[in-house]
Amino acid sequence: MIKIKLELDKRDELDLIEFGKTVGPKMTTNSNFSSPPVAGSIITSDAVAMETLLQTRASLEGQLLQNTLNIRTARDKLVLDLSLNGTYVEQVINTPVPLGTPVDPVVAAAKALSAGFQVEGARTPVGPMPKVQGLKTTEGDAPGEVDFQWNPVKRGLRNYIAEMTDDPTGQTGWHVIGTPTKSSMTATGLVSGKRYWFRVSANGTAGPGPASEAATKVAP
Repeated sequence: MIKIKLELDKRDELDLIEFGKTVGPKMTTNSNFSSPPVAGSIITSDAVAMETLLQTRASLEGQLLQNTLNIRTARDKLVLDLSLNGTYVEQVINTPVPLGTPVDPVVAAAKALSAGFQVEGARTPVGPMPKVQGLKTTEGDAPGEVDFQWNPVKRGLRNYIAEMTDDPTGQTGWHVIGTPTKSSMTATGLVSGKRYWFRVSANGTAGPGPASEAATKVAP
C-alpha cells in the first residue's frame, strides 16, 4: 500500500499555499487522474484565495482578527481539498492496471509526483528474531507441573513458541505446547517422575527465530 505524503498540519501558510499552487495546475487535465473529487483549478483557486487573504492581512492590520479567521477557514478548505485529492490519488496509484497484476511502486510514485504529491518512504521491517537465551526450568506448584522462564526479547516480538518433548535424549518428538507473550510458562498434565525437555523460540513479523538451548526437568 503506497501512502501519499501530505503532512498538511506541519506546513505553514506560505508552504501550504505553494503546495496548493503546485498540486492544482499539475492535477488539471492530468491523464493519470481523470476524475478527482476536487478539480485542480479549484485547488489553485483555493491557494490563490488564501494567498490573497494573507496579503490583505498584511496591509490591513485593523482587520487582522477577522482576516485571520478567514485565513483559517480558507486553510481548512484547502486542507480538506488536498486531503480528498490525496486520498483519490492514493486509490488510483494502488489500483493495478490491468486488474490482478502487481502494483509497480516506481510507476505509482511517478504518477503521484505527476500530480504534485510525494509518497511516504518504505518502513524498515524488523529483522529475524534472535535466539532465546537463559531458559531455566523449576518444579511447578502442583504434581505434573513444570515452570520455565527465559530472558525476554523486546524488539519486534509477536509471541514466543514453547515446545516440549519426552524423548529421553531430547532430540526428537518436539511439539508446540503454547504461544505465550510473556517470558514464562507452566507445562501442565505431565507424568510425575518422567523427564521432559523444553525449548523456546521468539516469533516476529519475519517468522520464528532459532530455538533456545533445551532445558530439562523431571516432573514432580
